[in-house]
Amino acid sequence: MSEHLDPLAYVLLFPAGDPGWTPELQHQQLPEELLSAADQQRYTRISPEQFYRRRLMVFPLDEKVEEQRILPHAGGLLFQQYCCDACTRKEAQALRWLRGNQNLLRAESYKGLVDAVSQPGFEAGVTKVGRQIILPATYAGGPRAMQQNYLDAMSIVKKFGKPDFFITMTASPTWPEITENLRLGETAASRPDLVARVFHLKMRALLDELLDKKVLGRPLAWTWVVEFQKRGLPHLHLLLVVHPEDKPRTAEDIDKIISAELPDPADPDQRELLELVLGCMVHGPCGARNSRAPCCEQGSCKKGFPKRFVEQTLLQESGYPVYRRREESGSCFKGDHPVDARDVVPYSPYLSKRFKCHINVEYCGSIKAVKYLYKYTYKGHDRAQADAPLKPVGRVGV
Repeated sequence: MSEHLDPLAYVLLFPAGDPGWTPELQHQQLPEELLSAADQQRYTRISPEQFYRRRLMVFPLDEKVEEQRILPHAGGLLFQQYCCDACTRKEAQALRWLRGNQNLLRAESYKGLVDAVSQPGFEAGVTKVGRQIILPATYAGGPRAMQQNYLDAMSIVKKFGKPDFFITMTASPTWPEITENLRLGETAASRPDLVARVFHLKMRALLDELLDKKVLGRPLAWTWVVEFQKRGLPHLHLLLVVHPEDKPRTAEDIDKIISAELPDPADPDQRELLELVLGCMVHGPCGARNSRAPCCEQGSCKKGFPKRFVEQTLLQESGYPVYRRREESGSCFKGDHPVDARDVVPYSPYLSKRFKCHINVEYCGSIKAVKYLYKYTYKGHDRAQADAPLKPVGRVGV
């Protein structure tokens, strides 16, 4: 791979011809007399991940000028394509190393050809077997890594018990840390590096609230997975196990932590929370009010919205409570559509005001929900298979 690939493929992003990554790049070495024997034998090549991590950082032009470089980050959609190519290059390099070092990974200890032949869909002379490349558990996102993470999570359940809270947090493009660092004409969608960096800081702050400040109880165990939505925003799935003395036991305990109603519009102290709930925690409109919503199938919502009015939180054997949604809790308008408690996604008032984004907090109170919750967090990325029909090749006469 040549260092001239980036400047030739992305001329607008690198008008000065800044060289890209090449396998021959080396870390800057100190004199041998300053290095120990272990440091001298250390792997010195720069990986694609290390190279592009530095390139995607925002640096000033030089130490004496505070003005920042605007390229390649000001490239808009072209910059998004560049980030995708950089990620693909990183993955390709990692897969190339795994393919060439199967002996070091002890691939012969894995089941290979026997597994392929024993599959139900195998047909002799038809099914393509080929050479199987084993992805070890150290390869993030691979099937063995996801399976190992799931088994580790189930081991946590065996030791500490079922999870008590299921939290989903999604990045908000209106966070001031994002909007204040956008240049003229830029949007959050055109700066995936900035969004991911801010979300990581917010995620660490959420973990600080849960683990250090113990806002939901004293934590015993926790696990999380970060995914990216199709629209590009990262979101977090987190499962939390709290101390037995801090577990919600009654409906009143759940109501103190989780709410599924609109804050009182007449209360000025609730004005900020009401705006956050209307902006981030309202589902829909869908169903009869909007049958074209993405969550609708055959005219009804897949998520079960709008919910029914309930005067008191009800605990169910399935582990998922029916949250309190009182009819007298009030209603508001979101755009041209009326909204009431039936449209509200369960949330924690404190965490919503703290992070000002979509942060869904659910109580899971039964062992029956364990497998689904952990399978959900470790299900892996979305996959799709597209089979294109073969077109007949025409014959051209002269």
